Amino acid sequence: MRQRNDTGAAWHFAGTPATDDQPEQPPYSVAPGDTADYPQLLDGWTAVTENPAPAKARGRKAADDEGGELS
Repeated sequence: MRQRNDTGAAWHFAGTPATDDQPEQPPYSVAPGDTADYPQLLDGWTAVTENPAPAKARGRKAADDEGGELS
């Protein structure tokens, strides 16, 4: 499951040996705001979809507020 570290600290994961199904995984760290693959959703992390929906435009352009043109 792809997920984003929404905690305030880096998480450190130990390395794992190779198995019949998975290759060896070296130790790694995930900084706040970064994403990683992990089988279970971790506490304080947010699941990330592979194809996020496009963000909707919010608000108006600054020129609309002031009645002027963008330079």
